[in-house]
Amino acid sequence: QKMWDEGRLLDAEKVFRQCVVDFEAQNVYFWAGVSGKKLGELIISQSTSRAKEAYLRAANNFQAEAAMYTAKGCRALAVRASIDKIWCHSQIP
Repeated sequence: QKMWDEGRLLDAEKVFRQCVVDFEAQNVYFWAGVSGKKLGELIISQSTSRAKEAYLRAANNFQAEAAMYTAKGCRALAVRASIDKIWCHSQIP
């Protein structure tokens, strides 16, 4: 966040991208989704196609999170993850 606030967009983009990859590799879909949402917010002014890709990836991570919670019987968390997925789809340019 600090890099983003300081205007170091390329540095922040690299960090968020790496977070998405690392969290996905560990099956930590919530944080992968959050990182993807931030990445989409960051790059939307630079490239709508890259922002679309980031938001779709974030939505897929939230979908995976919802499926994981559904399998564990955590309905409230599954619903919340589904809402996050819908939000990501609503941001696609």
